[in-house]
Amino acid sequence: MCVAFVGCDGGGGEEDARAPTLNARVALELGVLEGDPAQEFGQVMNAVKLSDGRIAVADSRSTDVRVFGADGTHTGAMGRRGRGPGEIAALTRLWADSADNLTFGSATKIVRFDSYGEFLDEKILDWTVLSRPDYGADSSWPLHGDTQLVMLIESSRAQPRQEGLIRPGRVLLLATAQGEELDSIGYFPGVEQFTYRTGTGYDTAVLLFPAYSHQAIGKTRIVFGDLAADSVLLYEPRTRESRWLKVPVEPLPIDPATLDAAREAACEWASEGDLRANCEAGVARLPAQTHYPAMRDIAVDSAGHVWVSKYAEAAAGTVAEWLVLDDAGEPTARVLLPVEFRPTQIGDGYVLGITTDDLGVNRIVEFRIDGMR
Repeated sequence: MCVAFVGCDGGGGEEDARAPTLNARVALELGVLEGDPAQEFGQVMNAVKLSDGRIAVADSRSTDVRVFGADGTHTGAMGRRGRGPGEIAALTRLWADSADNLTFGSATKIVRFDSYGEFLDEKILDWTVLSRPDYGADSSWPLHGDTQLVMLIESSRAQPRQEGLIRPGRVLLLATAQGEELDSIGYFPGVEQFTYRTGTGYDTAVLLFPAYSHQAIGKTRIVFGDLAADSVLLYEPRTRESRWLKVPVEPLPIDPATLDAAREAACEWASEGDLRANCEAGVARLPAQTHYPAMRDIAVDSAGHVWVSKYAEAAAGTVAEWLVLDDAGEPTARVLLPVEFRPTQIGDGYVLGITTDDLGVNRIVEFRIDGMR
């Protein structure tokens, strides 16, 4: 894994001249294929670092949150599958507040424990009151305010059956845990899809190099990005103020040979028969892409700075280039991390996140970033 990255070339660009490259090195790694049962993860949804250096990991398959010391020692676990007090039916999200209390659960129920496993309280969530015509509240994330628990709500929007390129949309709301809407943040397009008419109805194919819409939740700021565009929305939950930030990233052209190879590999997942035939028909109808999306992913650190991952060429290998932007959108640093690494928390001098290897093993990795403030 080329993670020391000193001397590694992650690409160039005019913005790089103004952004020094910071050295990233592995400080801690959790996760094994076989061995310590506490580190045999099923499907890690999130990992957060607590104020004393401990790390909490939410595993959806085992429906528990495991806590590890700063040296990687397993120190305890909390949560279990069920419908009783302190129990959850599913585990899809995890959040730590300023007191290191851990809130976790799903879109229908969340529980709260202190970081040592003491059950504190729980809430049953019902977002039907927030539904609108053509919309349906289907996801939520807990955000801790000063006096109340507020939620970031994602609603899906029904799309008309049409021929051509469509982008399923999402509406994002700020609401109390009782379902009271506090603010409508905006409408954001989702993954680019191509809907086409067939003899029996309609089928949908995802672009070979799609641009997803993501949100990144920080301590004081939430960032929303349409990754096919060149801007992200900065939203402050406490003041409910927002503004757009232009991102200095130019989309890279797609080499025709790379596009041909992607077309050939697009349906390898599909078995023979109708499933394979429908997939191949969808790929054949996709519009020809000339450029990669402008951005691959976004994140936000504890200071509220936006991190943007540039969409590397397919031949670029395993390295992803991240630009750290100030509030004016100017690059202040450049960090190279493994392309399969998904950041879950960025703090003072570190990046914590999740990787998955070729065997499907989930690992939690903490990188120390030298010179990062």
